[in-house]
Amino acid sequence: MTDTDECSECHNPDTQTVLGLTTRQLNRDVKGVNQLASLARRGLVTGMPKKLTELPKLIDPKDETQPLDQRVRSYLDTNCSTCHRPGGKGSGAMDLRVDTPFAKTGLGRRKNIVRRGLPERSWIWLRMIYENRRKMPNRLTMHTDEAGANMIHDWVGSLK
Repeated sequence: MTDTDECSECHNPDTQTVLGLTTRQLNRDVKGVNQLASLARRGLVTGMPKKLTELPKLIDPKDETQPLDQRVRSYLDTNCSTCHRPGGKGSGAMDLRVDTPFAKTGLGRRKNIVRRGLPERSWIWLRMIYENRRKMPNRLTMHTDEAGANMIHDWVGSLK
């Protein structure tokens, strides 16, 4: 299978999800400027409400002033939920969108995905650090997101 073939496994008309930036990812400030407002001013986004607070928003996973759980849920939404959601191409019957209650994410359904307090035995962390085809995401991933993996490790370790 070529790299182009692998891309078309997800980037095709049947996907039915956005494979790119979402409103809740862009609804954030960078250097004091809301990214959605900036795109709207340039004419690149239309139909914006007057109050951006009406739109969904993710927590910056790097913002350590925010609760670890919310940072992790935002990270999983951005990096995993395109596939791991109802109708997505990911296996495991998980729904990792930020607005899915934890009890319904599927993370606790099989004990090895998240072993509370035991990140070294939790697939959610192990799949991030593997250097082979078992790595997540497994398509065209060349490098481990060390900051993301460390955050997931700390989160699983904090779960009781």
